[in-house]
Amino acid sequence: MTTLTYTETYTRVDVAKVFENFAADLRLIARMTALWTDDYASSVAEDVSAFAEEEYLSEIHIVLAGTSGRPVQVHEYKVSKNASGWTVQRPGGNVWPQIEGGSLQVILKYSPVWGALNTQEQAEFKAQLNVPWSPSKVDTTYPGLTATGTRTYASNAFGLGRTTREKK
Repeated sequence: MTTLTYTETYTRVDVAKVFENFAADLRLIARMTALWTDDYASSVAEDVSAFAEEEYLSEIHIVLAGTSGRPVQVHEYKVSKNASGWTVQRPGGNVWPQIEGGSLQVILKYSPVWGALNTQEQAEFKAQLNVPWSPSKVDTTYPGLTATGTRTYASNAFGLGRTTREKK
């Protein structure tokens, strides 16, 4: 009797490929909402990718808030290290409204790997980034928003599962 073992892994190249899709989403959302420049969106996307390549992230949220400060549309991405069977999709579904006086932000939820770093290591990493990152007060349970779609981005075993939430 023969026993076969199959293990699929990923590399930094796989993470970079997956985050190219995230960057495409973010740049298009920035253009659609007219709240960020292309350069700023690219800088934010580079930072998020840097966090991901070091395995510091568990979730990423792109949040469009109205003038009240409450979220009206969200892309919520969950990091997976077990995405080898996923159907790979292209970026899309990013037709977001322009809200005068609205705001756009990216919220990061850190992994245990980030939590294991000491304060100095975290500060040294953040010092290399393009934009300042600070805590958010947004309720990421998104009360009043409904899940309206999903999309998956993957390369080998690394992936991002995206859920879109919006007011219906």
